[in-house]
Amino acid sequence: MPENTVTAPLAPMAPDDIASAFAYIRAMQAGDIDTACAVIEDTGMEMRRLLLDVAALALFTSSDSVC
Repeated sequence: MPENTVTAPLAPMAPDDIASAFAYIRAMQAGDIDTACAVIEDTGMEMRRLLLDVAALALFTSSDSVC
């Protein structure tokens, strides 16, 4: 398993930010472009950062339980 080379700490995320990021992901997976666009409109330009933060959070929390 390669070592993790990320040195920057994760930024704290508000529960609403996490919910918005996952709502966007669920809408895209379901092919619901209208809902995905609505989430983007509500969240604004910070969606890219939110998605990256959620992905990093998922990676770091799940890597502890990998066999």
